[in-house]
Amino acid sequence: MSIFIDKLLNENEPITNIGQLSKEEIRELEKLVRRGKIQKGKGGHFPKEKTVYAPLNFDIKTDRQKAYEEMLLLQQYEPNWKKLYKE
Repeated sequence: MSIFIDKLLNENEPITNIGQLSKEEIRELEKLVRRGKIQKGKGGHFPKEKTVYAPLNFDIKTDRQKAYEEMLLLQQYEPNWKKLYKE
């Protein structure tokens, strides 16, 4: 089992797939989703929504909203931030 999946299962830490996961890790995560052990959704702390695998008690949409609000706050202090982030 990979370190990402281990953290998800044992430390309740969500995984946002930004291309770092191997095909084998993705297959293992998909298996856990089908078994009802974890959830899968769209979210993350990146400009474009990414696939997120998370514990069942984790609210992916709320986490995404918090990240979005944080980026809007940063935009006030960094004039070029708007070019970097578009919803």
